[in-house]
Amino acid sequence: MSSMLAELQPKDVLTLALSAFAVVVSLIGFAERRSQAKRASRARLSELIDELNQLDIAQDQARQDVQSANLSRRSSDSRMAQSGLYDQHHDGAVYNARRELLIQQSEVILATLPDRWITSSEYRTLALALKEWGDRDAEQRYWAKAIRRARSTSSLDALAIVLRGYGLSLLDDPRRREDGRKAIAASLAASQKISQQVQAREREVETLEMWLDAESSDLHEPNEEIKKRLDVARDQLNKIVEEQHPAQISSIPERLFDGGTPTLSDVIREARRRHDNQPKD
Repeated sequence: MSSMLAELQPKDVLTLALSAFAVVVSLIGFAERRSQAKRASRARLSELIDELNQLDIAQDQARQDVQSANLSRRSSDSRMAQSGLYDQHHDGAVYNARRELLIQQSEVILATLPDRWITSSEYRTLALALKEWGDRDAEQRYWAKAIRRARSTSSLDALAIVLRGYGLSLLDDPRRREDGRKAIAASLAASQKISQQVQAREREVETLEMWLDAESSDLHEPNEEIKKRLDVARDQLNKIVEEQHPAQISSIPERLFDGGTPTLSDVIREARRRHDNQPKD
């Protein structure tokens, strides 16, 4: 090999050097184009996930509108109420047609991206979309991915949210209701380990409220055990807020909340606002 190189003319050496340089430049260009393609795919996935979230919001609002319309119709004309229920099923098919397209596009992109580029909340959104669409097997696969991703990031808040969603989803399946309760219990355990006390108690209260609502809708009456736990969690959150913020939450005027009764989240936000606006020494 060394003898062959020694026999090369200067122009041959230059030609080889230029060829090697061209190969290196080509490889760098290929790697950069591939990286750009992945970044574009990542951006497109974010858009698709956002569209799925917006679709859920729009469908929930449509359901509420139909339910309200049906209540008013039912009191005056049962035939109109039946027509309203038909519209609800028809709208559900329209939403699911769009949902199916978004899910399929997302899965195509997911196959091209490394797992570390996907967040647990994105996997959770896809799991919820698949549940709404009716593919429970695929839904379970994405819940597993969401839980694994949340654990890998060491974010207790993300883990609590994913486990809560997983548990609430399982509550809808009579065969897996106990598994759902275990997942929600795991979510509450993760919430209690969050270092920021207000955030930990807020997440706990949210989860208990959703759990109570899910169980009550099935039993047609409030679950007393969950209700007691929720009352305790709310009391703990109120005490923490009162200790950490000088504002007296009981004095918050209702006019700040459009004339309605402030929710616990409203109270916390207002207490923080007052604390942040206090003159600094």
